[in-house]
Amino acid sequence: MAELDPAQIEQKITIARLALAWEAMWDALCWPLISGLGLTALILSGLLPLLPDFARFVALLIAVGAVVWSLRPLFKLEWPSTYHAMRRIESRSNLFNRPISTAKDTLSEAGLDGRSLALWQEHKRRQLALLGNLKVGT
Repeated sequence: MAELDPAQIEQKITIARLALAWEAMWDALCWPLISGLGLTALILSGLLPLLPDFARFVALLIAVGAVVWSLRPLFKLEWPSTYHAMRRIESRSNLFNRPISTAKDTLSEAGLDGRSLALWQEHKRRQLALLGNLKVGT
């Protein structure tokens, strides 16, 4: 396994955030698309001219109301956090003990001696070695 540098890890995290954003947007747009296509089918079906004026108005009002109501999840969309992107990469890559977030950890400056620093450097090196084959997922 080739060792990744921090810039490559950040690039994978950015791609994972974009994938998560796309999934959230698709989830929010699913019902507006379905209801909009249903409204289009109702309009193009030729059934509306056969209905009385009041029934036609009510049917169109209900269909347009369903389209507008289904747009609500779009207003609740949030940009995925770095934490969620790291968790996605770790789960898709079958990594345990959260090595990506561990690779971003820092050592406290209090009580720092040579042995602690050497142990920390070895720990970071081992964690980065685990990150050679990261998968973002589709």
